[in-house]
Amino acid sequence: MIQYIDQGNLEDLCGAMANVLESVTIPEHPEIAVLKECMLANGAMGALMSGSGPTVFGIYADREQAMFAKEKCKQMPFKTFAFVTDLYR
Repeated sequence: MIQYIDQGNLEDLCGAMANVLESVTIPEHPEIAVLKECMLANGAMGALMSGSGPTVFGIYADREQAMFAKEKCKQMPFKTFAFVTDLYR
């Protein structure tokens, strides 16, 4: 993962993302899958639950797409908080 970040290789980084705890957490909290789907449908190259939750994050090719997805995902029927930051500043 660090190698992909150092290379700025978002495609392979997103392809390597995995969290085995999603398989047990999502059935109990399906809003995690709904939020991931929203992110992916709105331009995320990858989306994943962080650790054991409750955070879900998406990786986007550019800030504009991330901001667009942020507004879309804020419309979810459950409470969400979104924060957008740039990987390289």
